[in-house]
Amino acid sequence: MGLSSCAKDVGGSAGPLPSAEAGRVESPAAGRLPDRDIPLAKRLITEERAVVLDVRSIEEWNSAHYEGALLIPHTEIKARLSEVVRAVDGDRHRPLVLYCRSGRRADLARAALESEGFTRVTNAGGLVDLCPDCAR
Repeated sequence: MGLSSCAKDVGGSAGPLPSAEAGRVESPAAGRLPDRDIPLAKRLITEERAVVLDVRSIEEWNSAHYEGALLIPHTEIKARLSEVVRAVDGDRHRPLVLYCRSGRRADLARAALESEGFTRVTNAGGLVDLCPDCAR
């Protein structure tokens, strides 16, 4: 199966990041980033160099994945924390965009990362949500 890249599709003219006044959170000081907000996730990736983490299995990854994502299965997040720290260049305030198949494992990974001091983590849901073309 050919893998279609969707990195070119994550940009756009969605405008500035949402503010706390708009009911969404933009900075660590203001609180958690919202989950399953695909326009926000794409802006974090294109405008703030968010690291994209695929928290699915290697088999799922081999089938299809988001171009440029780092694969760390959700069950390995704590054991491979140093890889996440390296991916964000040591900046635990740098945004992380997580995805899996449905969002459930990304929720678990998000909780693990937040417990380790990462402050800007969002669960994009499934690969098909973040990149419909990637999952084909």
